[in-house]
Amino acid sequence: MSAASAGKATRTALQGGVLDPSVTNVLNTQTVNSGRPKAYLNWVLLDEQFKYAGGGFEQVGENEVYTTHTRTNLAVNKNGYL
Repeated sequence: MSAASAGKATRTALQGGVLDPSVTNVLNTQTVNSGRPKAYLNWVLLDEQFKYAGGGFEQVGENEVYTTHTRTNLAVNKNGYL
């Protein structure tokens, strides 16, 4: 049983052919601010054929602090899914 099928999807399991290489690049470029929880708000843009069209991430705020995450000027140039 793989880690992903056990309900625990690790970065290694996802990179084993499950995700498009462009998506794994987003995972690999996440930077860590050690003063914050190691948790991220991730977004992935897919085109109408569910092919990767963009994405990004933002690390959550300080521990036990409510943070509003707002993205502006995020270009979506074609139909698809977020």
